Order: sequence, then structure tokens, then C-alpha cells
Amino acid sequence: GNEPGQPFSLGCVRKAAVGNGATITKMVQYEKERVMTWEYHSQDEVSLMIHGTDSQRPRTSTLLADHHTGTTVTLVYDFKRMTAAGESLDDPDNSIALSGNLQSNLYTLDSMWTSEMIKRGYASLTSVKFWLPFERMAVYAEVANPLNPLGADAAEGVAYSIEGMHPTPEDESNLAVGLRRRAVFFFTDGSQGSIVSQVTELEEGKLIKWRQLHGSEHLTFQGEGPDRPEMTIYLEDNPHLGGTDVRQIYYYSGLKLHGATPQVASETSSAKGKLLESLRASSA
Repeated sequence: GNEPGQPFSLGCVRKAAVGNGATITKMVQYEKERVMTWEYHSQDEVSLMIHGTDSQRPRTSTLLADHHTGTTVTLVYDFKRMTAAGESLDDPDNSIALSGNLQSNLYTLDSMWTSEMIKRGYASLTSVKFWLPFERMAVYAEVANPLNPLGADAAEGVAYSIEGMHPTPEDESNLAVGLRRRAVFFFTDGSQGSIVSQVTELEEGKLIKWRQLHGSEHLTFQGEGPDRPEMTIYLEDNPHLGGTDVRQIYYYSGLKLHGATPQVASETSSAKGKLLESLRASSA
């Protein structure tokens, strides 16, 4: 490509082994972390071939965009016809059928790519979304309660306290950016675990973001590399039902719970499940 030493750059050529065959593509459009477009130059002994026009080879594009729950991925296939191995280009109905099959197969890519990202060591977002039949500002007032946040009644054995000075001493009953809070969890065997988090982002009525500063021997979330674990709460008006849509998002790569060794995100489904159950209980 045009930038030797980089994993991708405009003009680079890539060979992909597909079963017993291979494809060779060239990058014709590239915006770092945003857009990658590959143009097909050869497709040898592959089970499924895409064909362009006389003036343009077939292309595939991957478009990436930030999303508040992760990343939006858009895949674009730009071609005129599709054929199976050995089939003629003269059967448009078969091309339509094959294109439909391709689109159906793409519907499972989100779970496949998520699993692969976790296997490659990346932290995932665990989120839960539910609806509450109350006005958004009323829900926010309870979620933003520093010592008795919404859901605390359902989470038995948890106590909250403020760490250090409140950033706005004149208004200690409300959250503020920079506020640090300790949550102490009491386990059934008499031991305790605690997490200290800090408010890093706040938008009244809409958003609260907490970042874990440190955990304890018996309870701590693991971040991704230097990134600390985070929990974000989003509130939105529901245009159809009224009330409020609540989304809680956890960003972490692993969890150490009650003396257990740290585990990668894909292996903590049980702990995640219990966490989500407690979150859903707050909407019951």
C-alpha cells in the first residue's frame, strides 16, 4: 500500500484463502478507523462469486461509526450479479436468490463478531434496557440519589457512602462530576467486598457515567488494558408508551468475585446474569 508498515493503507492488496480457493482484493478507499473498501481482482475456485459491471469491479465496504453502546458496523456489497461455482451469469433469478441467502447469513454476524472480539482479548459491553412507567426527570432524580440510588432496594446487602469531600458541598444531596462513592457488598458467608467509583460524566435528566477507581480483594471489575471499568446510565423518553426507557451499560473485560480468580468476559456469564437480574428487579 501507500504506507508501508501499516496494517492497512490505500492501495494495499490482500489475499484471502476461502476453502480450497482464494480471493485477491485491493483497498481502493480508506479512512482510518472509519471506512475500508476492497475491490475484487480475482476469485479462484470459490463457492460463491460476485460480479461487477464492464466499468467497475465488485466491491465490499466496511463502515464504522461510534454508538453509545459500542460500534455500529455497516457492510456494503456493491455488485451486479452473484453466481455459485460453475453457474452462468445469464440466470438473474438465481442471482437474486443467492443475494437473499447472503443477506440472511449476515444477520448472525453481530454475535459472531462479538464472540471473536472477546476471544481476541477486547472488553465487551454488557447492557440491559427496560421501560419504567414514570416521567424521565422523576426517574433521573432517583437514579441520581447518591446514597440510595434507584435499584438499591432490590439489591439486598449493599450499602453506599460518599468518599472524601463532595464536589459541591452546598448541594450534597445530588450527584456531581468528580464525586466518589463506595458501594459495600455483604456476602452470605459474612465477608465483604467493595467498589469505589467516581462520576466522570453527567447530563441532568439523561446520562450518568461512573468509572471504577478501585475494588477490593473479594470484588472488582477488570478493565481493558489501562482503561478502567465503567457503568453508564442513559434515560430517554419513550415516544410510544410514555414513561422512560432506561439503559444501563457495563464496560469491563473480567470480574473477580468473592475470591475467584479474574476471568475473561466470555467466562463470566453467570456473574453477569446475576447482575442483570438485580438491574431488572429495579423495574419490577
